[in-house]
Amino acid sequence: MAKAAAGLCLTLLCALTAAAGAQEVQFIDLTAAPQRVEIRRPPPPPESNTGHGIGAAHSSLSIGDCGSDVRDPHSAAVYLDGVDGREIDPSAPIQAEFRFVNTGRLPIDIPVSPDRADLQPPDPSAPFTYLSLALAVGVRDAPGSIGYVELYGAADHNGTTRVLRPGEWIRIKANVKLNSQPACTSMTLMPAFWLRSNSVHATPEGIDQRADNICSINETPTTPVTVLCRQAHGGSEK
Repeated sequence: MAKAAAGLCLTLLCALTAAAGAQEVQFIDLTAAPQRVEIRRPPPPPESNTGHGIGAAHSSLSIGDCGSDVRDPHSAAVYLDGVDGREIDPSAPIQAEFRFVNTGRLPIDIPVSPDRADLQPPDPSAPFTYLSLALAVGVRDAPGSIGYVELYGAADHNGTTRVLRPGEWIRIKANVKLNSQPACTSMTLMPAFWLRSNSVHATPEGIDQRADNICSINETPTTPVTVLCRQAHGGSEK
């Protein structure tokens, strides 16, 4: 009997501890000012001004993918809490409100800065690394129709990352533009996220970037949101 009572007390204590950590820890408004995301390139060497040139500028991006491990205790979810009311114009930016929640059993590190440009070293030729968190909306049954915003952070830049403990969340308000607009009378929006580790090297010739998905965080499914379409391909619905 004493052991059962002790076990019950421990269970209640764990539940109360988890509930105490279930709270919003930061609100980020990405609609207040434009995000500064551009990467600076170093100037060309002096010999490039002699008429020989250095070749055409380029920009490259490679993404490393992987599969999540369902046994990993790290997990997160993104909820779509608000979308411009219940009627939207899919050809215009959608003002969305996201809630990114640590649904796992262990803390996770996430980026919280709107400005990637602040993470680049003073010397633009120096390689650097950072975390990025993308918060996305996609249209169900329209795979090419998706829009997203990103947050950025690096451990060596104070205030650009934070630890999200189990049950805690951040809330983000942002304007999201779908990259293709399906003809519709209504659409079902699916929230999603991806968390990546990025490395960047800028040269006079261009910018090389490597992004690796952080696969130790499992994605918890969330409920989609259905809205009415105010306009379809530039024409009002009758």
